[in-house]
Amino acid sequence: MTSSNLQQNITLTLNTKIYPLEVIYSAAYIFLDKAYFYIEGDPNKEVKLTLYPKQATDANKLKLEFLNECVNQSSFMTKLEKNNEIFKLIVEKALFTSSSYFVEDPEDEEIQDLLKELENEDDEEIKALIKDIQNDSKKKQ
Repeated sequence: MTSSNLQQNITLTLNTKIYPLEVIYSAAYIFLDKAYFYIEGDPNKEVKLTLYPKQATDANKLKLEFLNECVNQSSFMTKLEKNNEIFKLIVEKALFTSSSYFVEDPEDEEIQDLLKELENEDDEEIKALIKDIQNDSKKKQ
């Protein structure tokens, strides 16, 4: 390690079509204990990223480690987008089964069951009542 590589600011120009801003931010977050960051530029084209190492370190090594982390974060985000629907279904199922808020109230189920029974009932009395109601409504018209 030469003294010229120690404590140097490292400047990178990153194409945001290759490394989207989210990827750059994620990689920078992981490196917060190693460096300070300054980001400028057009987020739709390319950004200039300056790393200010917090400790004496090999500038080239830190740059390469940061670029590797950008690749790692890109891979993670790609997999996340690809499996987004699966994650969504898992979370919905976990919430649905663990929360009584989403589960139908047992009294509502009983009421629905009773209504179904009444619909299927062959009881003549109920049929007569339905006929009376229909006749009353016809008379009013």
